[in-house]
Amino acid sequence: MNIKFNFFNKNAGVSQEEKYRSLNCGPKSGDSPENIEKNREIVKKFFDNEGFDKLQLFFVDQIHSDKVFIVESKDDLIKFPEADGIVTNLRNIILAITTADCTPILFYDDENEVIGSCHAGWRGAHSNLMKNLIDIMINKYFCNIQNIKIKIGPNIKQNSYQVQQDFYDKWIEQSQDFAQFFDRKDDGYYFDLTNAVIFKLLQLGIKKQNIENYDIDTFANEDYFSYRRMIKTELIKNGDKEFGVNTSAIVILDN
Repeated sequence: MNIKFNFFNKNAGVSQEEKYRSLNCGPKSGDSPENIEKNREIVKKFFDNEGFDKLQLFFVDQIHSDKVFIVESKDDLIKFPEADGIVTNLRNIILAITTADCTPILFYDDENEVIGSCHAGWRGAHSNLMKNLIDIMINKYFCNIQNIKIKIGPNIKQNSYQVQQDFYDKWIEQSQDFAQFFDRKDDGYYFDLTNAVIFKLLQLGIKKQNIENYDIDTFANEDYFSYRRMIKTELIKNGDKEFGVNTSAIVILDN
């Protein structure tokens, strides 16, 4: 078995309009279907350049929820379910998540041959999304929590993530433990989403040594799509739904 994953940045694709340039695969991004399809072929070729035709790239309709979709058969691949997590033990199915400041998290158990991915913005991280995905790995696929490995991809980092009092209050209502992930300044709070996610994963029983964090700030690093940076540079307006997104993906290859 060969588990392969990648956190793609926004480069090396075909989309030309600035807010989509260039490797935008987002199913609801507003980019042209032709560009999205070509960009998805580029992603598939990364995982298997010679045999990419046998690979299937699977996305969900991300809604900032705690829902997890299980890909149990190839019949599921024609669906576009509302969910923010995906799990499978099938081979050659690429589980893809899109983000533009939120946290992409990839899960795998190489002993039981199970993979998962999730889109954890602050709502997903605040909810039971990660717990629900891990529970499926354990209860449906008999994974041992000790064997589950985690890859945390590029997201917005604390120095770039300004939030207000009501945001802070939501987390403190859940637990006072989350106060440690806020830095209070004159213009509001700054939230450490990455370490809040790691804290929750550790609480769920994931071993610290099994968590790897790719420490890249999507807002500060212009190689990545960033919703907040696009607003700041007036490429889009706050509340716009159409913009480019980074793809993060994991697959079990059969070669």
